[in-house]
Amino acid sequence: MAPKKKDAEPGGEPGDLKAETEKQLVIATLKSRLGRYQETGERLAVEGFKLTDELAKQKLTLQDINEFLTNELKARSVATTQLEERAVALTARLQEVQREAQAEVGRVKAEAAAEVAAAVARAAELSAQLEGSSEFLQQREALEGQLAQLRAALAAKTKEVEQKLSDLERRHLQEKERARQEAAVKVRETKIAMAQLADQHLEGSTKRTLAENQAMAAQLAYHEAANARLVEAHTAARTDAAELRRQLGVAHKTDRGWTEQHTPRNLLLALVAEVGQLAGIFQWRGELPPGLASSLPAVEQQQLAQELSDVLLYLLRLADVCGVDLGRAALAKLADNAAR
Repeated sequence: MAPKKKDAEPGGEPGDLKAETEKQLVIATLKSRLGRYQETGERLAVEGFKLTDELAKQKLTLQDINEFLTNELKARSVATTQLEERAVALTARLQEVQREAQAEVGRVKAEAAAEVAAAVARAAELSAQLEGSSEFLQQREALEGQLAQLRAALAAKTKEVEQKLSDLERRHLQEKERARQEAAVKVRETKIAMAQLADQHLEGSTKRTLAENQAMAAQLAYHEAANARLVEAHTAARTDAAELRRQLGVAHKTDRGWTEQHTPRNLLLALVAEVGQLAGIFQWRGELPPGLASSLPAVEQQQLAQELSDVLLYLLRLADVCGVDLGRAALAKLADNAAR
C-alpha cells in the first residue's frame, strides 16, 4: 500500500476510522430502509383510504340498486292492483250482463205468456163461436200449431240466452285466472331478479373488498413491525455512532499531527490514489461480467476488497471533514432522482 498507511500506524487512527465508517454505513443503510418502509407504509395507508372510499361508493351503489328494485317491485304491485281492479270491473260487467239477460228472458217470457194467453183467449172465443163446426176445429188446430211454435221459439230463445250467459261467465273466469297468473309470475320474477342481483353484487364486491382489506392490514402490520425494528436498530446505531465520534474526537485531540493532515485537499488526493490502485486491478482485463470477484484468485479477491474499503473510508472521511452528512445526502439524492 501507499506510505501514508505506515504513517497512520502509530496513532491507531485507521482502525477507529474504519469502525466509524462502518457505523456510518449501517446508519445510512438503516435510514434508507426506514425511509423506504415509511414511504411504503404511507402508500399502503393511502391505498387503505382509497379502498374505504371505494367500499363506501359500492355501498351507495347497492343502496341505489335496492331503491331501484324496490321501486320496480312497487310498480309491479301497482300493475297487479290494476289487474285486480280490471278483474273486479269484469265481474261487475258480467253481473250486469247477467241481470240484463235475466231481464230479457223475463220480458220474452212475459211476451210469450201474453201471446199464449191471447191465443188461448182467441181459441176460447173461436171455440165458443165455431163450436161443433169443422171450421172451428181447423182454426183450433192452427192456433195450437202457432202455440207450439211460440213455445219452441221461447225454449230456443231461453237456451240461447243461457248459453250466452255460460260463455260470458267462462270467459270471465279464464280472464281472471290468466290475470292472476301473470301477476304472480311478474311478482315472482321481480323478487328473484332483485335477490340475484343483490346477492351477486354483494358477494363479488364485498368479498373482494374484504380480501383486499385483510391483505392490506397484514402488509401494514408487517411493515409497522419492520419499521419498529428499524427504528430500534437506527437508535442503537446512532448511539454507537455518537460514542464513536466522541472517541475519535478524544483521539484527534491527543494526536493533532494526524488530524492536521486530514485536509480536504489531502483526503481528495488520497482518494484519487486509492481509486487508481483499484483501477489497476481491472486494467487489461477487458469487459468482465457482474460477480467477477468469484472468478478472481483468492489474493486478487482480497486486494479488491481492501482497495474498495480504502476508497470508501477516504470518501467517508472526506465527507466528515467537509461537514457533509453522507447518509442523509445520499437519501436526499435518491429522493431527488425518484422525483425526476
